[in-house]
Amino acid sequence: MGLLSQLGETYTFEEAKKFFEEIKHKGVIQFLKLYQKFHQKKLTNPPVLWGDEIETHILNMNPETKEVKLQCDIQYIYNKFEEINKAQTQEFQIQPEYGAWMLETVPTSPFKYCCDLVPVLKNMALRRSVLNSLLESNDMMFTIPVFPLLGTPNSYLKNKDSDKSSPTTSSPQLNEESKSDDFMLKNGNGNHKVDFDHLNPVTHSLFINDEIINSHPRFPALTKNIRERRGENVDIRIPLFIDEKTDTTVTEEEPYPGFIHMDAMAFGMGNCCLQVTFSTKDIESARFFYDQLGVMAPIIVNKFLIKYMEFVFHV
Repeated sequence: MGLLSQLGETYTFEEAKKFFEEIKHKGVIQFLKLYQKFHQKKLTNPPVLWGDEIETHILNMNPETKEVKLQCDIQYIYNKFEEINKAQTQEFQIQPEYGAWMLETVPTSPFKYCCDLVPVLKNMALRRSVLNSLLESNDMMFTIPVFPLLGTPNSYLKNKDSDKSSPTTSSPQLNEESKSDDFMLKNGNGNHKVDFDHLNPVTHSLFINDEIINSHPRFPALTKNIRERRGENVDIRIPLFIDEKTDTTVTEEEPYPGFIHMDAMAFGMGNCCLQVTFSTKDIESARFFYDQLGVMAPIIVNKFLIKYMEFVFHV
């Protein structure tokens, strides 16, 4: 992922509206120039390369309570990696991701199409080995897609450098402390209503705290502007199996009983994955390759899931 190297203030969705037509116009021109360059000009023996991106969660386990939480204070990893990279250039780089607890690793140089897979596996193993050596006590890497406790109360460790006086550092869950007058307003019926402007001004989430979002301006601005463009929060609902034990009472804490309810981008952007990028010799090859992968990918994923179920659950 490419990030802005020079940081500054971001536009709100309303402020950005006046640039929409200009951005669309310049985007079309840029596309046409690139299309003309790569469609009409056939490269002789083009370098056909590929690379990968591996994302990982950084978690912290309390040795006494055995509680596992998201480690949102990982700047020390970047600092340590920069030091060892200066001493000896590493064969991979680390990059920030949406979640303050997330890391992405990429090879320094792309791989060749028909290369031996042994160097690829060695590079991946090297990344894990080096990162593990940089982790502080009780921190660990967790390379699965979703942290199971994402969005649950007290599921993360705060960044030590954050402004602890800011109300956005308080827990987003509606516990007794967060039901104080600082965070709750009364609506016309006298019932409590969440004051999101103080609690979570970026996400307006009942479950996700703004503090777990990476502090790079891109990520909070992306989150807030998408919410403002939609005119409402992200609304993801997965139905539960309803039986006599299911509580279907509507409350402030549970506005959609009978569903797994997710109301913030972090429930998607906070997932980790393996991404693979391929280059091709021309646009025609890219189209053909894309179509073939579109058919093959679900088959490969399905085969992987079957093997995974057999291995874990012995089914």
